[in-house]
Amino acid sequence: GYDASLEGHLGGLYFLYLEFGSTICGYVEEVTDDKSLPYAARKQKQIEHAASLSSGAVLIKLGDKISNVNDVINNPPEDWNTERRKQYLDWAETVIGSCPEVNADLKKHFISLVEKGRIFLT
Repeated sequence: GYDASLEGHLGGLYFLYLEFGSTICGYVEEVTDDKSLPYAARKQKQIEHAASLSSGAVLIKLGDKISNVNDVINNPPEDWNTERRKQYLDWAETVIGSCPEVNADLKKHFISLVEKGRIFLT
């Protein structure tokens, strides 16, 4: 799936700006991880930052997490054991739970996917 982090490439943001304009580029910039931070700090910052996201950025965050959770359930990285996959589901649920309410249907889909993932990984 699409990775909202853009891996910190300014060229990626420039491409988004040219293709989709400043509004979409701004949303993506809101949800882009700071790759200069250690992994654990980036993950914690996503939780802390979630409540302040704009509506557009929340939609991108929801789409990104839906895609990532689907991959973690169905096509995980080879080095991820079941426990690591469950931890990701918990973390993703915390991030989305911290976001403002923007789209109830997308959030319900996300929650349903996480619940199915937990059953699958049991």
